Amino acid sequence: MSSIIEKIIREIPDLTTYGIGVYEDNHHKSRRLSEEERICKIKESRIELLQNTETFDRVIEWLKKIEKSKNINMKYRSNALKDIAERNIKNTYISNGIFI
Repeated sequence: MSSIIEKIIREIPDLTTYGIGVYEDNHHKSRRLSEEERICKIKESRIELLQNTETFDRVIEWLKKIEKSKNINMKYRSNALKDIAERNIKNTYISNGIFI
């Protein structure tokens, strides 16, 4: 399934294991990442994302079982759905990037 992840990365160039872009822990840093540092972190995080194909496959199989709807459910945000998936897919941490 890594070819599917690679296709998605081509469509969303800043997709990483964190989600879109990179996580910056501003509590411990007095400055933002330079563009070079940001690009390096994105590349490192993409490698991690591409190595996580087993979780990706499990999420895809779980999502296939979910009833589709054209309506937006304002009760739940994507993180709530990710939490539900983690509970239903036993012993699985799902990164934001995998769930996107």
